[in-house]
Amino acid sequence: MALGPQAYGIIAMAVVAGCGEAPGPTSMAPAVAAERHPDKRLFVRYGADEFFVDIRYVDMIQESVIAVRESGGKMAGRETITVPATVGIPTGQPFSSSAFEPLVVSIAQEVNATEAICADGRKMTMRTKSDGDVRASFRSGRDAWVVFAACPAPVTG
Repeated sequence: MALGPQAYGIIAMAVVAGCGEAPGPTSMAPAVAAERHPDKRLFVRYGADEFFVDIRYVDMIQESVIAVRESGGKMAGRETITVPATVGIPTGQPFSSSAFEPLVVSIAQEVNATEAICADGRKMTMRTKSDGDVRASFRSGRDAWVVFAACPAPVTG
């Protein structure tokens, strides 16, 4: 059975109105407006391991990243903090392994909870994937895991 032009118009209006799904990639929740913040450099003790953590706003993507490195950072200008080890540290795996993702996300969440990063004491919003997990990925060029976040802009109105 063929659909006429009127039927296609009704289907298109339903999709635009939100009554249907358009084909294509899964949509994500709208991004919260992000606000700039000063960079922060930490030396994090996590159980028996230590990590270099850099938090910065990245203009190109208009959000923040919490970068976690296993080594290669400079100690100068870093605040040392201890983060409770809530996730096991993978053994026998390279730092680039996805086995490190839960550990890195745990460090990022704890740093966000305890450190003053955003203005007025507001906490960063961790960016999430469509499945609700925190967005994190390994950047081989930097040998670092990055967790995406944002300082929410103040609500006005």
